[in-house]
This record gives sequence, C-alpha cells and structure tokens, in this order.
Amino acid sequence: MSRDLVALRWPTGQGIRSREGYAIALRNIVADAFSIDGGKAKYDAHGPGRQIWLERVHAIKLRDLTPAVVQKWKRDFRPHR
Repeated sequence: MSRDLVALRWPTGQGIRSREGYAIALRNIVADAFSIDGGKAKYDAHGPGRQIWLERVHAIKLRDLTPAVVQKWKRDFRPHR
C-alpha cells in the first residue's frame, strides 16, 4: 500500500500536511478493515512496534480495499448510525 499512497492523485493545492493526514487516516482504515492490531506499540516512534505495524498495513494492496470492505468497516466503525 505504501507505493499506492505515493501514486495516488492528490487534489491540487493540498499541502504535505493534508496529504500526510489523509495517509494516516487511510492506514488506520486499512488496519481496522483487515484486523491489523498494532496495540500500543504502533504509537512508539522509537521502538520497532510502529515499523512492524506499518509494514503489515503497507502489505495490503490498495485493490483489496474494495467498496464492500469499506462499507463493512463503516458499519463496524459507526454501528449506531
């Protein structure tokens, strides 16, 4: 997925901060949708936990993030709406 993130066509006028925000959000969606749990270690910038979590998330192909997967994630993420 990391190559896919680089290849995405970002809206013009979007700064690096906005792009990184979108990338963070997409990584979290992918991790949730594919049950990739990094635990507290994924927040540890100095230990190997974050890198391990990123590698697991980036191993998912963007083509595998189908509309059906996203819809299921949305239902699971926001069950009361």
